[in-house]
Amino acid sequence: MSRPAIWFLSFAALAVLIVAAAALAVPEIERDLEDAARRTLAEQGLQDAVSVRADGRDLLVASDEPALAKRAATMLAGVHGARSARIVPPDAGEPLPETELLGPFALRPLSGGGVALYGSVPNTTVRERLLAAARQAFPSADVRDGMAVDSTASADWADDVAAALLRLRTVQNPGLDVTEDGGLVASGQVDTEAARANTIARLAEVVEPRQVRNALAIRTPVPPEPDPAPEPDAPTEAADTPPVAEAAPDSSAAPAPRRPGRVEVQSVLSGAEADALAQTLRQRLGTGSATFEAGSTRLTEGSADVLRRAASVLKAHPQFVIELQAHADPSERNAFDLSAARARAAKRVLTEAGVPFEQIEAAAYSDSTPLTRGTSDAERERNRRVVIKLLRRR
Repeated sequence: MSRPAIWFLSFAALAVLIVAAAALAVPEIERDLEDAARRTLAEQGLQDAVSVRADGRDLLVASDEPALAKRAATMLAGVHGARSARIVPPDAGEPLPETELLGPFALRPLSGGGVALYGSVPNTTVRERLLAAARQAFPSADVRDGMAVDSTASADWADDVAAALLRLRTVQNPGLDVTEDGGLVASGQVDTEAARANTIARLAEVVEPRQVRNALAIRTPVPPEPDPAPEPDAPTEAADTPPVAEAAPDSSAAPAPRRPGRVEVQSVLSGAEADALAQTLRQRLGTGSATFEAGSTRLTEGSADVLRRAASVLKAHPQFVIELQAHADPSERNAFDLSAARARAAKRVLTEAGVPFEQIEAAAYSDSTPLTRGTSDAERERNRRVVIKLLRRR
């Protein structure tokens, strides 16, 4: 055998040995990193609230509490030997379910209330933009990334999809497809035919001239409750919510405004316990409404009492987290900031009534889902509303 051939074989054998040694060392490196990271978490009392695993020299941090995950990731980035510490959803270790795509992109609901983004994008900038839009649209959901980066892929649909995602935030089990011909298909469940038509109309506004196909389904409606009659135990309930004394008739006073429809109670949860809680809330709220004065965070007369009735039910079910939505009418200026302030105001009423702060997630819905496009005072008040959604179990 020639000397060059011997050298070549020697180098090849050495390369194989180096690769094999590195492969054998990776599990040990990962174990050492995980041990060091868990010791660091234990020193801060976070070992039960935050999980960590190593992927090579990268630490993957997960927690049900986003603030704790961020704090832990910052802390673990300094662990000796770690290249980085990044936050992943709590279930990031589970593979995403396979799905059939109608085109280059799809949003799919996941069990447990999460969503996943599938498809091909030309670069990481587009991927991160879509993920950011999904997290903004579904702030309480685990947003999973199933997208692949392909430099030959087109993303002329990305801006429209990012805008469309925000219009799906009130849809239960939301789905969105970009088809091969560039159209959009919206899917999921809504409560009424009006909500179905309104969601599609709002989507069409932001993606024009793309065609939007309506694949939204209407959930089986809960039969409306009759107007509540005085209950025998009213004095007991009055301890939670003192009745508001009615003023004596005054001929100079303006007539009382017509009250809008009842507070909407939504749920993304399944199971008998969640269904029973939603039904109890609807019964307790009756025909009461919770709305805001025009251009203001002030609740209309009687609305705070309605929220306190909800509080009396929620306090008895601390294992359920709710999303407390505040909405604005399209005629109001700075609708997003206004609805955010309204959500905080409504949350303050519930917490002052005894609902734990961490049981409520305040959510600003801007003017994205008006109930009506009418211009009368009564119709606009219907849009300036509070919605209660059962979000998850604690």
